Amino acid sequence: MKKTFSIIALMIFGFYFSQTIVYENYRNSILSVNWNSVGLELNLTPAQRNQIVILNNRYPTYESWYVVYKDRPDYWRRDRDREIRRILGETKYLKYKNEYYKGKNPKAIYHKGKHKGHKKGHKY
Repeated sequence: MKKTFSIIALMIFGFYFSQTIVYENYRNSILSVNWNSVGLELNLTPAQRNQIVILNNRYPTYESWYVVYKDRPDYWRRDRDREIRRILGETKYLKYKNEYYKGKNPKAIYHKGKHKGHKKGHKY
């Protein structure tokens, strides 16, 4: 019985811990971009800038994010990308994506530093 309880507790902790990492990726996707520069570079309208601010403030805490993404934590990337595309429009969105994500999937950018400093062929 003790062993079963320990396994269940470990699974719950592991799930919670992995989701907090995903939430941190979400927050970093917001905080790592200078949105004022984006607004200036892309010549965004005041309405577009306001919509970006609202989008960036949508889930200020882990709890608010978790309510929406608890069952599918990786869906925030798709949803956020879709919202930014809607706000900016296709042309400005492509400029934004090429500038800030080098044309790649944002998920690859969030994880790019994970193994930084490791040389090819070395085991992690």
